[in-house]
Amino acid sequence: MRAANTGISAGFDAYGHELGRLGMRRSGTLVLHLPGPLPPTLFARFGLLLPACAASVALGMGLIIRPHTRRS
Repeated sequence: MRAANTGISAGFDAYGHELGRLGMRRSGTLVLHLPGPLPPTLFARFGLLLPACAASVALGMGLIIRPHTRRS
């Protein structure tokens, strides 16, 4: 929901689609059916666990598979 004292007040769903509005400088009440929330994303479920695992694997691979350098 977006409420404004002198501007446009409106209601939106989780995808950003407008469900209803009150025009400019109009007073009133919006009665809207608000849909439920979206399912949680991977980040909401696992947080920083996935990037930490990827960084750990990359670090481990970097330590195991080191480039062989030639000394002259």
